[in-house]
Amino acid sequence: MTHDEWSELLHELSRACLASIPRDSDPSPFGFGLQQLIDRYPQEPISNVAREVLARRAGYLGLPPATPAQIAREEQRLGIQLPVQYRCFLEVSNGFLLPGGAITSYLPIEQVEPLKTNYLEVAEFWRTMMDGLEEEVPDLLESRLDSTLQISGP
Repeated sequence: MTHDEWSELLHELSRACLASIPRDSDPSPFGFGLQQLIDRYPQEPISNVAREVLARRAGYLGLPPATPAQIAREEQRLGIQLPVQYRCFLEVSNGFLLPGGAITSYLPIEQVEPLKTNYLEVAEFWRTMMDGLEEEVPDLLESRLDSTLQISGP
């Protein structure tokens, strides 16, 4: 996808998500899945957007673009080169909220970490689920768990 295609898609998705949020109900029972994100990253820009969503003041669910220098710095920190399409997404929106979904956000590149850093139990769960399976796909997945990045959140 090009930068323009990413931009168009994210603006359309933002409009659809924001339109689906009831304007007259209290989000507090589940906070559209955003409260956990706010709790985890209280001082980060993505939490500011989440607060705006909960207050019904958000006009767009994305963050400002990441610069090539930001992306390069984070690639160095993570020890990998990011896929071209993911870099393109970040150059359009360095993070994006999806309130009410199973995945509530695509994290800004500064919050991306190896899965095993903050979600060791998730990596271990997948290892346990794949133990004893003799198919090629579980072997491929297990071999990549140590290098898998957590790009969605919270």
